[in-house]
Amino acid sequence: MNPALIRLLHLTSPTLPVGAYSYSQGLEWVVETGAVKSEAAALDWIGECLDAQDKTEEALAIFNQVLEEYPASDKAAAAQLKKGLLYLKLGDKGQGVLNLQYVVYEHPGTREADLARERLRSLGMTIR
Repeated sequence: MNPALIRLLHLTSPTLPVGAYSYSQGLEWVVETGAVKSEAAALDWIGECLDAQDKTEEALAIFNQVLEEYPASDKAAAAQLKKGLLYLKLGDKGQGVLNLQYVVYEHPGTREADLARERLRSLGMTIR
């Protein structure tokens, strides 16, 4: 396992990656199954978990971290999309729209761009 990923896992629990499954909330399992193969993917997974727990500000910080530390990763488009959706959830329509537009223009042809375009349309915005 990548040493950088092990350090990242220790942020979740000092006992990772060798136990305390209930404390890690399943991160060990998703790493073992191959669903999480990189530091960016681990952060993305953690952000998803935080969002699912309605810890919106914390999730937003994690997705920002993905974009700052791994801008060229396969999780960049997803992190940008999630940022837009989280800003909308927080009631910040301006930042939400800005982030969704960024996904559309910077990640064309991706599933994330399609989802961002769909959400922008639901807000009454037209995207070319």
